[in-house]
Amino acid sequence: MSGGLQLTGFPFTTNTSQARSSVTFSYGGGLSITAGLTPVGYIAANATTASLAMWSATTGVGAFTTTQLSADGDMMFDIQYQV
Repeated sequence: MSGGLQLTGFPFTTNTSQARSSVTFSYGGGLSITAGLTPVGYIAANATTASLAMWSATTGVGAFTTTQLSADGDMMFDIQYQV
């Protein structure tokens, strides 16, 4: 896989009138990320896929890729969207 990570297979398509819905991370451990990066994500309007990214206060948003995952890593997140 190349590029940013995505979560797929949502049971419903998001509302087309909503700009974006958020993916909120509440925990992450054992990840292979640089200090100062925060996992973030969103679901675009009229979609069934969430795009994941990394946010930095100094450089903005960049890709969250498979190289930043690790065999012993774990994450907890919440996804809410309107249908």
